[in-house]
Amino acid sequence: MRLTAKYAFVVTGLSTLQIIVGVTFLILGFSWTLVGIHSVIGVLLFIFSILLLVSSNKAEQREYRTIAMGILGLVIINGIIGITYVIGSTNLLIVDYLHLIVGLGIMSNSSIVLGMELAKERYSK
Repeated sequence: MRLTAKYAFVVTGLSTLQIIVGVTFLILGFSWTLVGIHSVIGVLLFIFSILLLVSSNKAEQREYRTIAMGILGLVIINGIIGITYVIGSTNLLIVDYLHLIVGLGIMSNSSIVLGMELAKERYSK
């Protein structure tokens, strides 16, 4: 498995774990422990999104780079939404759903990169 596929796999896994922790918020209610876990996973997601972007910087991976920039942008937007929610400037339920939808976008885009990379690896032999 190439490096881009490995980073896409990690980003997909982290975003899935992030969504699970976020849904746990809705079930159990607000907890600073869950906020800490959610934040650490978010920082790891940001770091691995940058690594995915850097690893897809080759000329033959131009389409991956475009999607990786989108993933990084979604991670940044979702981080801003999450920080705004924790600071308490908004308590609207729509913010929770927007946060979830953007998280699903991160997961689906990284899954697409992973699938494209694995298909290229499998059928290029």
